[in-house]
Amino acid sequence: MNTLISHILKSSLVTAGLAVTASIFAVPAQAFTLGYNGYFGSTNDPATGASATIDFSFTDQADGSISMELLLTNTTEKSEMGEALTTAGATDSKFLSAGLDWSGGDLYSYLDVQEVTLGSPAFDELVRNDSSLKGGTSSSTAINGDGWGDVSLNSKTFDIGLITNKNLSAGGSPKDGLDAGASETVTFNLAATNFDNASALEQWFKDGFVEDGYLSTAARFKDVNAGAGSDKLMGGNVQEYFDYTRSLNEEPVSAPEPVEIPEPGTVLALGSVMFGAAGVRRRIK
Repeated sequence: MNTLISHILKSSLVTAGLAVTASIFAVPAQAFTLGYNGYFGSTNDPATGASATIDFSFTDQADGSISMELLLTNTTEKSEMGEALTTAGATDSKFLSAGLDWSGGDLYSYLDVQEVTLGSPAFDELVRNDSSLKGGTSSSTAINGDGWGDVSLNSKTFDIGLITNKNLSAGGSPKDGLDAGASETVTFNLAATNFDNASALEQWFKDGFVEDGYLSTAARFKDVNAGAGSDKLMGGNVQEYFDYTRSLNEEPVSAPEPVEIPEPGTVLALGSVMFGAAGVRRRIK
């Protein structure tokens, strides 16, 4: 009987130990956010007021791969994405598609994408090398003419397109797009081919999505209840936009937050489990 109890306890404790160990090694890197609004550029002048964000989270996996999770959110009428911008005042829209491009080559191949988990019903398809977005964007919607300047989409091909309809231009019915306030998640599993870890990949994205950087992105909106009823918006590292709005109020810009690391309590918990196991087994014997 004592042997059976000892075996059960040993198995349970090993399982618990493995779970805690996994929580240590599958550590999320600091996330960052892409923002889409008139500051980065709109094909409408003034911009409709449609806006969106994509929150990126990067996690190192135990097998050496990297998980990249994208949380896409329609932020139309969310005040912090419209502050300091002159827009047509949209309060609702359908967020339909977003494209990502790397000037150095094919982003999809460079990231070494192994698997993609798409959303439903929004962002339920992925396209590659999509050039359907057309038009020119202007930063004249930003206060004092600040912003990223004029950008042409006419010759732009996006390596990765997350879409709700047939292409990035999102023709047809927008019924499955994200309404204002709604979110959808898309996850990419990446081989650790060109990046040592999730933190390095996260920093590469942050450094690339700046004005005239090596990464670019644009998003498509329809059923906008202001302006022309649709809008195409360029996007960028949202920290730049927030720093810009703070500078208008002569507030200090924010310093970058440190990368998350395993909490000491997690490590101590593993030690407690193992020491507890030794104590229980001694008492049983």
